[in-house]
Amino acid sequence: LERVWWEELARRADWPGWMRAGVRSEGDDTLRCLHAQALLATGDRAGGETLGKALWLRGDSAPPACDATFAAMTRLGMLNPSLRHERI
Repeated sequence: LERVWWEELARRADWPGWMRAGVRSEGDDTLRCLHAQALLATGDRAGGETLGKALWLRGDSAPPACDATFAAMTRLGMLNPSLRHERI
């Protein structure tokens, strides 16, 4: 039930609510992507960038939940050509 609530908060883009919910994202890449997005959306650029880069450089396909996170990171200039090359 807790996960359903977290996913609903993400669907609504209620990132402040997401942060208040105390989501435990360890070991779940979908939740980690959403957590990175929440950090970026609530002003924690450093935290969002750190987590987002770890997900970007993971070495295999990221879950679809990462698409919006990576798009936000691109808009913010965090995914530079060097990181794109490193992922390849």
